[in-house]
Amino acid sequence: MALLCGEESLLPRMKKSAVHIVERGDLQPRLEALPDESLFSLCSRHHRLWGYGSASSSCSELFGSRRAGVHHDFPSALGEFERLADGAFGGASDIALQRTILKFYVPFSQSSAVQRTVAGMTGPSVAHLKFGLGLLTSRFRANHPLKACEYCLVEDAYDHGWAYWHLEHQFPGVWTCCRHRSPLLECTVKANGIERFMWHLPRLERLQPTGLAQREALAAHRYLSDLVNELVNMDRPPGWLHASNVLGTLRARLRERDWLTHCGHLRLAEASRDFRGYLTALDGLPELSRLDMTDGLARNWVERVARPLRSGTHPLRLLLAIHWLFESPDDFVESHDKVSLSDTAIDPAPRSESHGDWEPALRARKSEVARRLQTGESSHSVALALGVDIGTVMAWGAQAGIAPRRRPKSLVQPVRVALIAALKAGLSKKEAAASQDVTVQSITRLLRTEPGLSAAWQTASRLRMQRERRNTWEQIFRSHPDLGAKLLRAMNPASYSWLYRNDREWLLRHSPSPTRRTVRRSSVRWDDRDTTLSSAVRHVVLNLHAAGRTKPLKLWEVVQQLPELKAKLGALRRLPLTARALEDALGRPTHQQSAYFSPSWTPFQADRGRCFSGIVDGISV
Repeated sequence: MALLCGEESLLPRMKKSAVHIVERGDLQPRLEALPDESLFSLCSRHHRLWGYGSASSSCSELFGSRRAGVHHDFPSALGEFERLADGAFGGASDIALQRTILKFYVPFSQSSAVQRTVAGMTGPSVAHLKFGLGLLTSRFRANHPLKACEYCLVEDAYDHGWAYWHLEHQFPGVWTCCRHRSPLLECTVKANGIERFMWHLPRLERLQPTGLAQREALAAHRYLSDLVNELVNMDRPPGWLHASNVLGTLRARLRERDWLTHCGHLRLAEASRDFRGYLTALDGLPELSRLDMTDGLARNWVERVARPLRSGTHPLRLLLAIHWLFESPDDFVESHDKVSLSDTAIDPAPRSESHGDWEPALRARKSEVARRLQTGESSHSVALALGVDIGTVMAWGAQAGIAPRRRPKSLVQPVRVALIAALKAGLSKKEAAASQDVTVQSITRLLRTEPGLSAAWQTASRLRMQRERRNTWEQIFRSHPDLGAKLLRAMNPASYSWLYRNDREWLLRHSPSPTRRTVRRSSVRWDDRDTTLSSAVRHVVLNLHAAGRTKPLKLWEVVQQLPELKAKLGALRRLPLTARALEDALGRPTHQQSAYFSPSWTPFQADRGRCFSGIVDGISV
C-alpha cells in the first residue's frame, strides 16, 4: 500500500538494494505483468521497485537508452526491451500489439500499416509514427491521456499490491470503466507534455474528473466504452474494421432506416439532422469538446461515413457512426457478417461486379456475331437469331473489321465518301453533318459501322484541336510578352485548360517563367480560432485564481489545463487575442516569452527535493 499512496520511506532502502544487485552483476528483480496492464504501467512499477531517483536510469535498464521507451502510448526500442528482458514479457511484436495503444488501431488499419508501425516501435525512434497512422490530420487530438478508474485503484492495490494503468481504459472514446460503470479520471501529466520523460503510476492527487459524472449523457458514454472495448478485443484478423469493410455495413443500415434511396443516393438532410441529435445526446465526450459541431460539420461527417473515402479516417469517426446506427456491438457484428465485401453498396453499380458478371458473356456474343457475318449472313438475320439490335450487330462487325452490306437512303456513295474524308480530316460531327446536309445521328451511325473510321476520326480531331489551341496560346503569348502565366490564362482559359490536360509539356515550354513563388493561402479561420482560444485561456486563468492561488502563474500550468494551447504557441503572431490573454495571465509581454518557447532553453526545477530538467515540446516543465 505504500507504493500506491506514494510513500517515499521505502525508496532509499529499495534504491540501495537495487544498486547493490547491479554492482554484483546480477539481474534486476522482475515483476510479472498484471491483467490488462499496459507496458508503460509495467515499466513504471519496475522504476518504483528498483528505487532509481531518475527516470533515465530505468530507461537505460529497460530499453538501453536514457530516453527510449518512455512514451506511454507508442514506446520505442521494444526490440532492445525484449533482448534485455530475455523475452520474459514476450516478443517485441506481441508487446506492441497487446501491451500498447496500438492494440486499439489494429482492427482499423491494414496489415501493411500495422507492420510498419510495429517495425517503428521495435526500432530506436517512433518519429512520424502518428503521422503515418493518420492521427495528426484527423481533427482529433493525437495525444492519448492516461486514464484510471478510482474503484480499480482500490481493488488493484488490494488484489495485487499495486495500482496500475489498465490498457482498456486508455483507448480513444473510452471514458467510463466497463467493470464499475463509473467515469474515468484523467491524469494531469504525460499526454499534455508535462513530465513526458517521467514514469508514473496512478495516484489520486494526479487525477482529475472530466465532468461526466454530472451529465445525463453518462449512459451513452458507457455504451460507447462498451462498444469500443468489445470490438477492439474481438478475435478477428487485423483490419476487419477498416473503413473499406465498414462502409458497406453502415450504408446497409442507412438503407434500412430509409435514409438511402433505391438508387443509392443519401437523404443527407434527414440523416445529418438525426446525427446532430445523437451528438447532442453524447455531450461531454472529450474528443469532441474541441470541435464546433455545427449543422455543416454534422453533414460532412455523415457524408464521409456514407460515401467512398478518398483518404483515411480516424477510427473514432467510424466508432461514432456505429454507435449512432446500431443498438449493440452484437447488432453491428451480425450486420457486418451479413454484408459481404462484394455487396458493400458503396457504388450502386460497382464496375468490378458488372465486369465480372457480364463481360465474358459479352465477348462471347461479339465473337459469335463476327463468326456469322464472316460466313456471309446478313446483319438482319444475325440480329434476329441472337436477339440483338441490327445497329449493334453492324457496330460489332465493324469492330472486327467487317464492313456491313449497305442499302443507303441518304448516305449515297458520293456523300458517304465525302463524309469519311471530312471525318478523317478532324471535322466535328456537327460540321461534317452540315457540310453534306445530313443529321448528326447519321454521322454517329457511320462512325460506328465503318471499320477503322472512329479511331482515325478521334486521332485527327485531337491533332486538329491541339493545333488550334497551340496557335491561340502562341498568339496571346507573343502579344503580351510582359504578362505572367496567370493573366495570360485569364485571357483564354479554355485553351489553357485543354493544353494543361492534354499537352502540358508544350505549354510549360511556351509559358513565362515564374518570377516569384506563389504562397498558398491558408483555409484556417484564424480570427474565429483566436476568439475561441483566448476565451478558453481567460476561463482557465479565472479557474486557477478562484482556487485561492497567490503565486504568479507559469505557462506550463495554463497548458496543463488547456492542452490544445501547446500546438498554437508557435503561431501566436496569428492569434493576437490569445497572446494578449497570456500576457495578462503571466504578467509579461509575449515577446519576452520567447525563451519559454525555445527548445534550446533547459531550466532546472526543484520537485520534492529532486532536481530534474526537461523540455516539453518547447515548454518548460
